[in-house]
Amino acid sequence: MRKLLSALLALSIYLAAPCAAIKAESVQKADGTLRVWLQSLGAVKALGLTLDGAYTVEGDRGFRFEKGTEIKLGADGGSIVLEVGGAAIDMGGGFTLTRHLDEDGNAGGAYIHESEKDTLYCGDLTFSLRTDGCIRVIVKMQIEDYLYGVVPYEMSDTFPLEALKAQAVTARTYAMQRAQRRAGQDYDVCDTTDDQVFKGLDTRFELPIQAVDETRGLVGMYKGGYAECFYSASNGGQTALATDVWGAGDYDYLDMRDDPYDLENPESLVRTAVIPFDARRMNSEIYSLLTQKAGEQLYQSGELLPGEAVGLFDVENVEAVEPIYGGQSRQYGVIRFTVRAGVRRYDGPSTAGVQQLGEVEMLQEPLTLELDFYDQVRTPLGLALNAGRSDMVTVEKGEEGFTLTSRRYGHGVGMSQRGAQRMAGVYGMTCEEILAFYYPGIEWVTLEWQEPELTAVDALPESLGYAAPRPTPAPTPAPLPALSQGEYYAAVNVAGVDSTLNVRREPSTQAEILGVLRNGQRLIVVEEAADGWVKMKTGELEGYVMTNFIVKE
Repeated sequence: MRKLLSALLALSIYLAAPCAAIKAESVQKADGTLRVWLQSLGAVKALGLTLDGAYTVEGDRGFRFEKGTEIKLGADGGSIVLEVGGAAIDMGGGFTLTRHLDEDGNAGGAYIHESEKDTLYCGDLTFSLRTDGCIRVIVKMQIEDYLYGVVPYEMSDTFPLEALKAQAVTARTYAMQRAQRRAGQDYDVCDTTDDQVFKGLDTRFELPIQAVDETRGLVGMYKGGYAECFYSASNGGQTALATDVWGAGDYDYLDMRDDPYDLENPESLVRTAVIPFDARRMNSEIYSLLTQKAGEQLYQSGELLPGEAVGLFDVENVEAVEPIYGGQSRQYGVIRFTVRAGVRRYDGPSTAGVQQLGEVEMLQEPLTLELDFYDQVRTPLGLALNAGRSDMVTVEKGEEGFTLTSRRYGHGVGMSQRGAQRMAGVYGMTCEEILAFYYPGIEWVTLEWQEPELTAVDALPESLGYAAPRPTPAPTPAPLPALSQGEYYAAVNVAGVDSTLNVRREPSTQAEILGVLRNGQRLIVVEEAADGWVKMKTGELEGYVMTNFIVKE
C-alpha cells in the first residue's frame, strides 16, 4: 500500500509540475568565482604541497613553480617560511600561489598532503597566519570545479544520476547564496559541514562529475536573490519548516509535507526500541522515571500515603503526542504511557528500623503518565539520531510490546537525500521532479559564468621576482615485491570509488587496523586464511583483508 501511495504521489507531482515547468527559461551572467576556506585542515603549523600545474607567487614570473614541484610551508613566529629545492624563503605574513596554464595549455591544481583525501585543489591558494600562529588556507576557484569536490561527499557516487543532479543544483545554489551573504569577508564557504563538505577533485567520481556538468549554472532564485536550498540526509517521512528550525525568516518557497520516498527508503537511518507489555521488563531508567511520576500523581490525589510504594505491572498503551511545533508537524515531544499500577500499602509502624508493608493493592483505574521524549526517553532507549531536537518518533503496537521508532537524520528542511535517492532509483523521477517536490516555490535560472581566463606562465611580463626555486620531482609509490611460490596479484574492489579497505593484524573484524588500501589498489595475496580472509602484503604493509573485497588479477 505504501508503494502504491508513493507511486500515486509521484504521478500527482508530475502532473502538477512537469519538467518543463522547472527548467530554467532565463539565462543570467554571474561571477563564478568562489573562495573556499579549508577549515578542515584545523590548527596546522606546517603544510606540504605537490603542485600538479604551473604556479607563481602572485603572478610574478620570476617566482614560478613547474608541475611536480614539492613545497613545504611552516609557520615561524610572525612569518610563513616556504621551503623548496633546499632553499628556505621568508614569505612574511602571507602570500598567494596563483595558478597558470602550463606549456601544454593545461590548468592543474595542487595536492595538500595534510588534507583528508589525496585530491586536487584546482585554484589559487592564499596562505595567511591566524591569530594563534597557525596557517589559514583559502582556495579561489570556479564554482563548477568546487562542486566536483562537493557532490560525491554530500551524497555518494553510488546514488542515481538524477539524484546527484538534484544535489548539484542545491549545492550550487547554497554556495552562491553564501557568497552573496559573505561578500565582505575573506571567504564564501568553508569545506566542512558548517557549510558543505568539500574535499577536492577526484576524477574517479565520474557520475557526480557528470551530474555537475549536466546541470551547469542551474540555481534556485526567490524574490530576486538566491534561495537557501537546505537539505539533509533524511527527513523521517515529513519535511520540516525552516522557521521551526531556525526561527523567523522568509522561507515561503518551502513547506511542510509528507515524504513517502524518504519513509520507505530502507537506507534511511532509523533506530528502534521496544516498551514491553510487562512493565517490569522495560528499561530500568524508564521504569524508574514512570514510577516516580506515578508516585507523585497518586500522592497528590491522596491515593498514596507516605511510606507506601508504587509498582508498575502492565503497559496498556504507548503513544507519541504534543507536536513541539504544533499544526501538522509529527515531531512529537511527549511519550504518553497508559499503565496498570499497584500500591504496597503501609501496614503499621516500623520494627527495628524496618518499614512494615502489606500486600500489593492493584489500582482499579490505569494511570496515564507522560515523559519528555527528548530529555527523558530517547537517550535511555538509544533512540537519539541528532544532537538537537530534530528526531521524529512514532509508536506501533506489536506482538511483544510497543515499538518506538526514531527517524530524521539532520534538520529535515528542504531536500532529503534519501528521499531523492528513492525517487530517482525506484520511481525513475528526474532531477526536475525531485527539485519541484522539495522546493515548490523556487524559480530556476541558468547562470552563465564570467570566468577569468588563466594566463600562461610564459605570457607573463618579465619580472625580477623574489627567487627562482628549483622544482623537485614528486615521490613515487613503492613497487610491489616479486611473487613467491603460491602468491598472486589482486586488487581492492569495494563499493564507491573513494572507499577504502581495512588491513588488520589478524583475520578478524575485531583485530587492530594496521592501515587502509584504496579502491583499485594492487596487492599480493600471500596465502588463504580462515573464514573468508587472506593474508596479503604491499610494498609498505602486511596483514589480513576480507576475500569479498578483493579481485584476483
